[in-house]
Amino acid sequence: MIIHIHDVNLHKVIASIGEQMGSPDVDCFCDETTLSIPRTMGRGYIKGINFQHGLGLLQINFTLNTTVTLRYILRGSHPLRLIFCQEGPFMYKFEPGNKLYTIDALHSSFSTSTGKYDQYYIFPADTLIQLTVLEIDQRAYLPKIECDLHTVPSSLAAVLRDVDAMDPFTYHTQYSLALADSVYQIHENLLTGLSRKSFLEAKALEMFGLIVDMYTDDHRPDKRSILLRKADIKLIQEAERILTSDLRNAVTIPELAKQVGINTTKLKQGFKTVYNTTINRHLREKRMAEAASLLTSDSMSIRQIADRVGYSNPAHFAKLFKERYGALPSEYAKHIRRNFVEV
Repeated sequence: MIIHIHDVNLHKVIASIGEQMGSPDVDCFCDETTLSIPRTMGRGYIKGINFQHGLGLLQINFTLNTTVTLRYILRGSHPLRLIFCQEGPFMYKFEPGNKLYTIDALHSSFSTSTGKYDQYYIFPADTLIQLTVLEIDQRAYLPKIECDLHTVPSSLAAVLRDVDAMDPFTYHTQYSLALADSVYQIHENLLTGLSRKSFLEAKALEMFGLIVDMYTDDHRPDKRSILLRKADIKLIQEAERILTSDLRNAVTIPELAKQVGINTTKLKQGFKTVYNTTINRHLREKRMAEAASLLTSDSMSIRQIADRVGYSNPAHFAKLFKERYGALPSEYAKHIRRNFVEV
């Protein structure tokens, strides 16, 4: 099914989608418009709200029974669309070559073009789609940001100044942890009335700031992205698994970064975000915990336990152990074993 859209005003866009889906009645209250997907088409909703200075926020959360394509056919330029995909994937195309892009979960797209090129957004059947879309009318928004454009990469500044979208533009990236949190709050908040509208407008501005931050991070001169992305979390967790899988011969941080495919700066910053401690402190804690467990048995000497958890110097091991547990390993072992016998 192809739905044709001839406007950029979110209220008119959602009303047109509803009419073509066979559900002409949409709910509109204080600039926010809601369409409940008719049961003949699937389940879920589309919500949109307009703000000042040419900003609009669209929320899509649905599963459709059939593949649906939204085809935007405009006389003027398309707005700058920043799309954040929490659940997907979905596809879109618009360039002169009509290249088809696939946007997976935890990824975002950032695109605009003249009205010369129709834009197609293709949502597959039987797939949960959850998107947050920030739409920006560049002509209306430019006066608000013009004085700060010197602080962003020149390529992005050019896009934001191109109010007629004469140069088609598209940019895809994994979105950051901070942006993921912002998008989550937009979908999960239970506010109503003025509180809801104010909250959503603040989040729309926050999202714009975060996508600018992501673009800047992706275009660092040294090509070393340091911003933690939502998709990086799995890499951080894999790094922790590798780090603690062999306490005797733990890998170095550079080697760990190489194994999971992430730079050392992002690995260290991401590890602290996920585990609330540094890599070295986390490793030490795991080693001390393993040593404490081994000390409950009298089958190994202190020297053997120290070596087992990665310390070739028993004296250094004993010092660290006392800092952690308040007793030397030998004292700790006697206390634990005595209590065990008494019980």
